[in-house]
Amino acid sequence: MASTSIVSVFILTLFSFNFGIEASTNILPAKHTIHIHNGLPDNSPILKAHCASKGDDFGNHTLDAGQSFSWDFQTNIAESTLYFCRFWWILKTKAFDVFRAGWDADEYFHTYTYSVRTDGFYLGHEETPTEMSKVNTW
Repeated sequence: MASTSIVSVFILTLFSFNFGIEASTNILPAKHTIHIHNGLPDNSPILKAHCASKGDDFGNHTLDAGQSFSWDFQTNIAESTLYFCRFWWILKTKAFDVFRAGWDADEYFHTYTYSVRTDGFYLGHEETPTEMSKVNTW
């Protein structure tokens, strides 16, 4: 009888340990990636970009046509994560949020790829998206 109780406690402990690991991994915020891609024509002037959040500053980036830069992050527990970028091209400038924690409440999208083009800014949700939607103009 004592050995049956010990085995039961052992199995229950194993089950609790496994459930605890699975539960804790599900509550961790997902990893997200932001890609900024210069989709301007080959012969156009360089694109300048500066992206940051409250706690991260990625500095100034100078991108020739076809070049990109990216970063990875996790949303914070307070779900107040916000990243924004400012872009300069010829005499045009534009600043906007490229990620807000509340945009994707079910965390379906983990990749945000922005393509900067002559007529504005396009967003896709793959590293090399096949479909992109215009989200901003210059």
